[in-house]
Amino acid sequence: MTSETPVGPVRWYKGAGSQRTHFYSEVPKEGDKNDPQVTWTVENPTVNYSMTVRDVTVNDTGEYYCVKYTKADEEKPYTSGPGINLTVKAKNVTIIGPPGRVKVGEVLELQCHANKDATFMWLKNGEAIPQDHFTTASNGALHTSRLTLQTEKGDIRSAVQCVQGKNEQQRMSEAFNLSSVITVMPRLQIQGSPDTRNRSSGKYSCRVDGFYPEDILVSWTLGKLNISACCEKAQSNNDGTFSTTCHITIALAKISSGAMLQCHAAKNLTIIGPPGRVKVGEVLELQCHSNKDATFMWLKNGEAIPQDHFTTASNGALHTSRLTLQTEKGDIRSAVQCVQGKNEQQRMSEAFNLSSVITVMPRLQIQGSPDTRNRSLGKYSCRVDGFYPEDVLVSWTLGKLNISACCEKAQSNNDGTFSTTCHITIVLAKISSGAVLQCHAGYRDHC
Repeated sequence: MTSETPVGPVRWYKGAGSQRTHFYSEVPKEGDKNDPQVTWTVENPTVNYSMTVRDVTVNDTGEYYCVKYTKADEEKPYTSGPGINLTVKAKNVTIIGPPGRVKVGEVLELQCHANKDATFMWLKNGEAIPQDHFTTASNGALHTSRLTLQTEKGDIRSAVQCVQGKNEQQRMSEAFNLSSVITVMPRLQIQGSPDTRNRSSGKYSCRVDGFYPEDILVSWTLGKLNISACCEKAQSNNDGTFSTTCHITIALAKISSGAMLQCHAAKNLTIIGPPGRVKVGEVLELQCHSNKDATFMWLKNGEAIPQDHFTTASNGALHTSRLTLQTEKGDIRSAVQCVQGKNEQQRMSEAFNLSSVITVMPRLQIQGSPDTRNRSLGKYSCRVDGFYPEDVLVSWTLGKLNISACCEKAQSNNDGTFSTTCHITIVLAKISSGAVLQCHAGYRDHC
């Protein structure tokens, strides 16, 4: 714009004609809303109305138009820019980690998705991982390799790489730092002695050694009584872990009464999911626990979740935020993040992949025809489409009779769900007797 342009609002739109939707403006009209990814490039613009779009995804691909209106008529465009095309290409190779952290010694699974070809190689710290540690499957243009690894303490400083492609010059790769999903639990040692200034009380310290990540939660109990403690700032060790010491002062009479004094350690920020899986369309509740402060923020796929979706409560040093979300099919590939802390430099966060608690029920379709070799028999197939997770249970019934079936290996779909086909051969006379042939699909926790 120029300084001579009439006073009035400037609005950005995505798409043209009937496909046009409001994208961003200073004050959106009633019914319009701003995309949360967008801000003005220049604060309080008067001439330069450029916008900045953060965290772009493939869905942001499109043509964008800047339209100027006048104060006299805010409905009729005064002038419009020629439009600008934005193209966002998806990464060809993507590694997906587990829904939460894995303790050292447990098995970790990583998935690598690619759309070039089904030739995969995995490396750990630059060295090839044996092929018996991973499997590969394809569904059309989508190829997936699943890697399983026994975790160890040294993995704090390990990186795993997924390399895809036959031609060495055209290979693509993606790296994954295991520190983002590894938990090392600490060694605990209690030491104590009488307070030299007051012989009726004792000073006790709990040495918390070799933990990772840094956000450890240390607590004391005396029998059933919780005791608040003062912990020193965690110090980093040469192996990448951390150590700290936590102190308490307590009346010796309480200990001599027979109550046991114990020191406990756990992660400082923890997300707890529901006790079982949740069907798409149902409401999911997640809890985030912390002992820092009661300032919480929740993100879904990097975007802030409105505050009316969660509540926060405190009980002493324990702070809990409860989030409720309406689940949808796309949540198979969604991650929720709990961010805690007022100070941006000292904020802590924990991620939770919704795929670990989401169930997508399948669509079922039965098809059948006579057996060409034996007209008294019928061959029937049940197409089981769009389910998640992979371990679906498929069964057949003919009236009250259960019939065993043979199911093909499940194939992965582009949207993250799976599909399979299950077959039976049955005497046609049984069906003509009026009994209804049905195909059923579900999961153990839903059956």
